[in-house]
Amino acid sequence: MFLLREKNILRLLWKSEKKLTTSQIAAELKVSPRTIKADIKRINDILKKHSCRIQTKQGVGLWLNYDESGGRYLELIIYGDGESYVSVENRKYYVAAELLLHRGYTSMEAVANKLYVSKGTVVNDVAELETFWNRFGITFIKKVKYGIKVEAPELKLRLALIEALKQVIKREGRISENTALQIFLEKTDLNAVREAILQSESRFHFIFSF
Repeated sequence: MFLLREKNILRLLWKSEKKLTTSQIAAELKVSPRTIKADIKRINDILKKHSCRIQTKQGVGLWLNYDESGGRYLELIIYGDGESYVSVENRKYYVAAELLLHRGYTSMEAVANKLYVSKGTVVNDVAELETFWNRFGITFIKKVKYGIKVEAPELKLRLALIEALKQVIKREGRISENTALQIFLEKTDLNAVREAILQSESRFHFIFSF
C-alpha cells in the first residue's frame, strides 16, 4: 500500500515533536523537495479513507492530523506489518471472529472499516470460509438496513470463535496474538469476566492461575 519512502515520511512526522518542512524531510531522506511533495499527495490519497492526513501550511510546515481511529491506523502502518491488521492469507479468520463476536446484526461495512479493507474484500472472505461455516453448522440471517448475523447453537458459535482465533495465532504468532487482543478485547467487559472467574472459583473450590 505504501512505498518504503512514504512510510519513512510518516515515521518522521509521527515521531517529530514539532512541525517539519518539506525541505527537512527531503534532506533526511536524500531526495528532492519536489519528490516529497509528490509522495505526500499520494499518501493523503490513501489516508483520507482512514480519518487522517498530512496537513500542510505554508510558512508553518507539515504535521499529521488524525482522530482516534486514524491514530490506530497510522500506528499499524508505521509499526505493524505495513498495510493492515493482518496478512491477506489470514484476514478471513479475523473477519470470521468479528462476525462471531456480534450476536446481533452487524454490517459488512462495519467489519471492513475495522480491518481497513473494502466491503467487497470482506464479502469475498466470508464466501471463502464456506467450509469453515459448514463445519460448525453456522448460517447467516440477512436483514435490510441491519446487516447480517450468525445463526447456530451457542456452543457451536463459541467453538467456531475459538477455532478462528486459534488459526490467527497459530499462523502468525505473537504479533497477531497482540493484534487479536487489540481488535477483539476492546469490546469485552473485563469486570464481567473477572466476576465470572471469581464465581467459578467459589463454586468449584479452585483458583485460576495465570
